[in-house]
Amino acid sequence: MEELIGFTTAGIALIGSPGPNTLGLAATGATFGAVGGLRYMSGILIGMVLVMSAISTGLGGILLAIPGVTPVVAVAAATYILWLAYRIATAPPLVGTGNRDSRPSFRAGLFLSLVNPKGYAAMAAL
Repeated sequence: MEELIGFTTAGIALIGSPGPNTLGLAATGATFGAVGGLRYMSGILIGMVLVMSAISTGLGGILLAIPGVTPVVAVAAATYILWLAYRIATAPPLVGTGNRDSRPSFRAGLFLSLVNPKGYAAMAAL
């Protein structure tokens, strides 16, 4: 039982701490409301399930054991996170609730989860 309490505490701290998924979902909810962000949240959740599956099956370890793959994965993830940060920094100010076309999609949430280095680190730590 002692291990379960420690595991649960670590899980809440790692998953609940701000990262790209958490902050993106908070911004989407603030802009479009809870219902407006459901597709995006669904993509994030499905993406995290895929990340958990990859980590728990050892696929991540196998992939990163291949010579030369680690730097490629790191650069790809960093490039996407930097591009996302640039898009957020240069976005126009939020006014009103935004229009339907600018809502983040399921695909955007899924992709963000799959390239989120914090997600992989948190799942591997747990």
